Amino acid sequence: MRPLKDLCASITDGEHGTINDDSSGKYYLLSNKNLLNNSVVISIDDRKINEETFKKINKRVRLQPHSILMSTVGTVGKISIVSEENLNYVFQRSVAVINVNPNLLDPYYLMALLESAPYQKFLKDNATGSIQKCLFISTIENIPIASIPITKQQEIGSKFKHINSLIKKNNEIINELTNKIKDQYSFYISNCSDEIQKLKLSDLLEEDNEKIDSNSKKLLIDLAAMPSSSLVIYNYGDSNKLTTNKTILKKGNILIGLIRPYLKKCLISPIDGVTTGTIGQFKIKDEKLQDFIVGIVTSDSFTNYLISVSTGTKMPVVKTSDILNYQISVDQSLLRKCNFTNTVNEIIVLNNENYKLTMLKSDYLNKLFN
Repeated sequence: MRPLKDLCASITDGEHGTINDDSSGKYYLLSNKNLLNNSVVISIDDRKINEETFKKINKRVRLQPHSILMSTVGTVGKISIVSEENLNYVFQRSVAVINVNPNLLDPYYLMALLESAPYQKFLKDNATGSIQKCLFISTIENIPIASIPITKQQEIGSKFKHINSLIKKNNEIINELTNKIKDQYSFYISNCSDEIQKLKLSDLLEEDNEKIDSNSKKLLIDLAAMPSSSLVIYNYGDSNKLTTNKTILKKGNILIGLIRPYLKKCLISPIDGVTTGTIGQFKIKDEKLQDFIVGIVTSDSFTNYLISVSTGTKMPVVKTSDILNYQISVDQSLLRKCNFTNTVNEIIVLNNENYKLTMLKSDYLNKLFN
């Protein structure tokens, strides 16, 4: 075993200082919330900076293709990799940046190691802080790495990379389909007659909030697994340490993040499992309207409504009752013309495929490191 620092060109973290945003900038200042499923996911709500600030930060951080990224503040141990050649982002201090020595360590092998259960336990056990966990660079530098030939590392890393590439491709297609649904819904709204009677979402949905036993071992979906402006679920957690605010997650239910800035997160759950109190879970009364409801919750008008009814200053929250009070016109004849169904069904298929790939990756890691 060798300490990680002996196998790397550099290990550092993101920007510590105060940075001025630039709304017209073409670069982004991201945080650990942008690390999802071994990728970097950027949304329109992320902080923008100018080129000068970008270059100044990256001169120290040295972010580059194949840099390994690790969340180090709050949610510790999320692992991603830089896949872009032309970078337009850097990170705040909540993300560590690891650049390997390619002659000694394969980056995808390292990513597989760091995602395995023993290493995830190591990272969480060595994080300090009572209110907010923090992983220091000195700890990361001394992570013990098994010394195996680089050719064997590359063999392991290539399998891990292949699974990740399939998931990433599916997510890109889902994002395209999500935008298509938004366009379909915009067409519906602009052509819906003013004479159509308005209904509340409570007429189409009902809250599904069944509490679960604290000993449940079901898979967990939390807010961190739901990216902004998308219908994707990126990862699944182990729900060993459950508290009373966990609820049973039902396959096919609509999930909506209740805490800003996560209000745009909404999707159809591909699994039975558990979820947290930061996610509203809603049962669809009429399955024929499932696809139309996806259009509603994906729309900008729905997001703007959630923002308007959220309460609280530091962490604004939306009540599920306010979601159910959202008003919408239901024009059955126009719905048939919009044809939401095919688009949503494609998303459901891809989400289910991603779930299977995620479980395959988990099984592979368990077998490899056992």
